[in-house]
Amino acid sequence: MSTPIKIQVPQGTTSMYLTALSLYEERCQIAVNWTDGSATFGATFVGPNPQFVLADKVFGLPIISLNDSIPKEISVCFKFHDTTHTLSSPATTNVGPQGNGTQIQITGYTSADKKQEKPTTVTILFQSNLHGLKK
Repeated sequence: MSTPIKIQVPQGTTSMYLTALSLYEERCQIAVNWTDGSATFGATFVGPNPQFVLADKVFGLPIISLNDSIPKEISVCFKFHDTTHTLSSPATTNVGPQGNGTQIQITGYTSADKKQEKPTTVTILFQSNLHGLKK
């Protein structure tokens, strides 16, 4: 696995969603981990399948959601069949009708992908409460 990329969870987050896609043909993994007290939790996405989706290796789900015990920090690690790779810095975007979500994407490429045409990307959405719409 790569050196973990630490991500601070935005304050006020009430739910978190994780998903991953890859155009890389060989097996790859993305592990997202966090701690709550003395326990460590996480999801490891493996794949890709023919639709380019990486699925959680325990449940086989393409999207993992967390709605309680939201952590303060998560870490993300990539692992490719080709052990040498490059990772992008986390790209952060505000999303949602009132900007009540923060989306972070991290993309990795293997060293064999010199033109960076076969990305493997994890997307993490941190969502806070939606406030009442104003007239």
